[in-house]
Amino acid sequence: MQLLSLKASLDNYHQSRADKHGYLYVHSRTIGTVGDVVEAKSLATGGIVTLMAPYFDAKEIEDAQKNT
Repeated sequence: MQLLSLKASLDNYHQSRADKHGYLYVHSRTIGTVGDVVEAKSLATGGIVTLMAPYFDAKEIEDAQKNT
């Protein structure tokens, strides 16, 4: 599972996503053929948005549910 965090410098589209849904997301699926566009779920609102790779950092996180 990947945690996506939006970067400090954003274009207008990604800034509007941050304003509405926050800066932290969980990766849902890859849309772009090379992983450059992803669908992600906001941790703040639960909304599903699309994000482009230059505007977020991704970190692998352990799925807590796998250990229960």
